[in-house]
Amino acid sequence: MVFQEHGLFPWMTLKDNIAFPLQNDPAIDRQQVEKICSHFLQKAGLSKFADYFPHQVSGGMKQRISIARSFAVDPDILLMDEPFVFLDYQNRLLLQELLLSLWQDSNKTIIFVTHNINEAVSLADRVMIMTAHPGKVKTNIKIDLPRPRDMFEIRKSTEYTEYVNHITDLLKDEMIATQQQAQVETSHEI
Repeated sequence: MVFQEHGLFPWMTLKDNIAFPLQNDPAIDRQQVEKICSHFLQKAGLSKFADYFPHQVSGGMKQRISIARSFAVDPDILLMDEPFVFLDYQNRLLLQELLLSLWQDSNKTIIFVTHNINEAVSLADRVMIMTAHPGKVKTNIKIDLPRPRDMFEIRKSTEYTEYVNHITDLLKDEMIATQQQAQVETSHEI
């Protein structure tokens, strides 16, 4: 699972943060742990920072390690709860590229929670729009954009823009309905 906050252990190096969940797996020996850590540090572009502690690196680097650690344990399903929400635009794009690269290598199922429509359309094969309280699935949209995806190029396509506009319209309708419901509830309280 990858959260909004990186969730790294501050007393461990970046490499040790990746290694930590692997060391408790009896099926993985020490050499394999080293090999897995090196692979994911390289994929994250942080090999030369392996011995740094979290306080010595940027927020984007911390989040790259968090994502690398999540893939390193080889889960069947990976849940990501707005992992890029606190990142600037450039770091967000870089981490989206990293995520796509790791996903392409592993083909894992990822459930990615985001409030960012552009991010959802760029990354997903399916986008599920949720209703307000109580949260239920309102719509399930298949995103039929070619893979592999380039985070910079995909945003230039007409198809991408059409998906973003369609989802924006669906969310607008949901927001209006929510506001109207709140007004009705407020008038009953008065």
